[in-house]
Amino acid sequence: MIDVCRHIVSHLNLKEPESYSECFEMLTKEGIISQEYLTTIQSMIKFRNLLIHAYEKIDDNITYGIYKKHLPDIKQFVHVIRKYNIK
Repeated sequence: MIDVCRHIVSHLNLKEPESYSECFEMLTKEGIISQEYLTTIQSMIKFRNLLIHAYEKIDDNITYGIYKKHLPDIKQFVHVIRKYNIK
């Protein structure tokens, strides 16, 4: 998701985002993703950062449960991006 976001931001010739969260905020400002979905993505980014920086403290069962429960959030991103037409 992050790579796709950065690709779209680059394609739109927007400034280089300073964070992953800012990248998605830019997509929101461009009307590509909704403000409501931005909140979901920001939660996903926080969890990603936790996994990257504190992976030794993460319970695999909890991680699996989060992924299983929130898979529709990832599918929603795919749907939103497919609707967006890069010109």
